[in-house]
Amino acid sequence: MSSALEGPSQWLMDTGSCFHLVGKDGIPTTCSITVCDEVELSTASGPDKVTQQVETTVPKIDRPIFPLVLDDTPAVLSIGRLCIEHGLSLIHISEPTRPERISYA
Repeated sequence: MSSALEGPSQWLMDTGSCFHLVGKDGIPTTCSITVCDEVELSTASGPDKVTQQVETTVPKIDRPIFPLVLDDTPAVLSIGRLCIEHGLSLIHISEPTRPERISYA
């Protein structure tokens, strides 16, 4: 993948978020922010309307994603969206207590 598309090195994996998210400060200057259909989000700061996204990649997933761009948010990966759009699975095994990503070729 092109380094121009590489986004944040650390992502919060969220099972409750419907969308991938990234803050403006987490976008490399070589990436272009594009306009997308308006999405209304319920955030910790209250309702927010988002109309921007950026194409980026995530280490180890090696697929393009299009997170919504917010002024101030940690980089968030939507587990549900990864499962639906990219065929990934998340399996949490109670022992050991550390969840692991398992992929099938």
